[in-house]
Amino acid sequence: MIISKIAHAMVVKQWKSGRVESKDISVYEYGYTLMFETGVNLVLIFSIGLCFRAFGQVLIFLSCFMPLRCFAGGWHAKQSWQCIVVSNLVVILAIVASRFNDFLFVDQNMYGIEVLVFLFFISLTPIECKQKPLSLKEKQVYGRTAKIIFLIEMLFFFIIRYYCYMEIARLILCAHVFVVLSLGSAKLIQVWEGSKRNRMEECNEDRDKGSNATVSDSEC
Repeated sequence: MIISKIAHAMVVKQWKSGRVESKDISVYEYGYTLMFETGVNLVLIFSIGLCFRAFGQVLIFLSCFMPLRCFAGGWHAKQSWQCIVVSNLVVILAIVASRFNDFLFVDQNMYGIEVLVFLFFISLTPIECKQKPLSLKEKQVYGRTAKIIFLIEMLFFFIIRYYCYMEIARLILCAHVFVVLSLGSAKLIQVWEGSKRNRMEECNEDRDKGSNATVSDSEC
């Protein structure tokens, strides 16, 4: 996509001028791509907010969703357009969900759902992406920061829910649910890719053993 091409061109220019080392090219390229994607996403998301007459709701949702997403990690689309589509779809779903009164008895069970989401959150966070791997220390810092942010938001959620500001409470809950869904998706993909990689390694080992056995038979 054009965003990736622009990011790549910027990094190459910096590399040629000596401001970026070869080993850091992928990291810088990922950073620029993420910055441009975020900018495009925000423009589209706030446009959606204006169209739905829900600019305030969008601000509340993003203020809860984005800090957690930054520190907790989660699923990342392979293509920029996929990221933009999914991000805007998530915002639309959050706006729609916030306007439903007691949809599927969620309002009656908000406290329990929030606690359950938090338990899933602390068991999954943080999840790194391939473009920006984290060291052990970074994982500890990111994970601790994400949990602190979630606890602060959860406290705010409990207060809002207690005083029956239901639309705001639904938005906060939606932000937390979508973050956990992103983390869960990323974890499942990691497990699947890991098992696939292990199967390929086993196949290669079996192939090597078969080749060695053939060589031994021919020598005999």
